[in-house]
Amino acid sequence: KEYISSTPKYQLLYEAFGWKSPKFVHLSTIMGKNADGSVSKLSKRHGSVSFSQLLSEGFLVDAVLNYIALLGWSPKQEREIFSLDELIEIFNIEGLVKTDAIFDYKKLEWMNSEYIKKLDRDEFLKLSQPYITDLPDFIKQKWDFVSNLMQSRIAKLSDIKGMLEFLWKYEDFGLELLENKKNKVTIDDALMCLKTVLPALKTIQNWNCSTLNETLENFAQQMNVKLGYLMWPIRIAVSGQTVTPGGSGEVMYILGKDESIRRIEKTISRLQK
Repeated sequence: KEYISSTPKYQLLYEAFGWKSPKFVHLSTIMGKNADGSVSKLSKRHGSVSFSQLLSEGFLVDAVLNYIALLGWSPKQEREIFSLDELIEIFNIEGLVKTDAIFDYKKLEWMNSEYIKKLDRDEFLKLSQPYITDLPDFIKQKWDFVSNLMQSRIAKLSDIKGMLEFLWKYEDFGLELLENKKNKVTIDDALMCLKTVLPALKTIQNWNCSTLNETLENFAQQMNVKLGYLMWPIRIAVSGQTVTPGGSGEVMYILGKDESIRRIEKTISRLQK
């Protein structure tokens, strides 16, 4: 719409040359949100502003096309996810809006996450390869398993590394994280759970996700407690995080037996001190 003021000049040029004038349609300007909440014309300070930049960040082509098609245009229905062929079929200029369009990166991430979830497994494995090249070997060796956890949880492919970083960057966490009001877990409860489960974990020979989960489920039944009561302190102990892709069994399987036990023993030692 920035060219509305110059459109009469184009019209006069067509008339001067004796050419048939096309129909002029003006689209709304794409704006970006500033830190103070105001908006201004989209620029680099707002984030990636080119198609190639978005793709390098791990946004999918179809998701970007879908999102951009809805900037300044409305299909006049609640649905927001459309294939390119569907957009071509339903597009009409009556859906164009006169107000400025706001490029919302959070909305784009949501839309991209929906596209990632729907990817065929082989396609996701293929697209994720460039983003796992610098991950530790113990993760890459189990990528077929780890990728299952990632696909339903990431907004863009470049989120993979950050979401898994706790697996190799384990630092002393605040012990208050072991407390959980929902599961009624206190610091003393956490210490008791960890000390109770540790000997059984050490005896597990077939260290896989199903065996680990089965072991923890059996302990919860024997202790006559809810599974979450037992799982919470174990997951915090091995990850140092309140939110992880997967539960205790999944995290311990990825870490491996030695590292999982080392982290639990370290947490027990810190609690006892």
